[in-house]
Amino acid sequence: MAALAAIILFAGSASVHAEAGAGKFSKAGYLCFPAGPSNFTHCLLERHFGNPVIPVKGFSPDGNKLLGTEQLLREDIYAGHH
Repeated sequence: MAALAAIILFAGSASVHAEAGAGKFSKAGYLCFPAGPSNFTHCLLERHFGNPVIPVKGFSPDGNKLLGTEQLLREDIYAGHH
């Protein structure tokens, strides 16, 4: 995960299946953790590590409300773009 740039793009809105929150994603095999200055909960699938782009579900700090999907770009893909 250290090779990921801090490129965060929120998009979309809560889907029906995500209304149960981050706990549901964690039980489905997602790695969920708090991150960022606001301590938002992030969930991703480890099988995506190493891919050029990793989709990450972003939840409210309490993990109950899906805020959208982030696309984390691998650092070497975004190198030199400021």
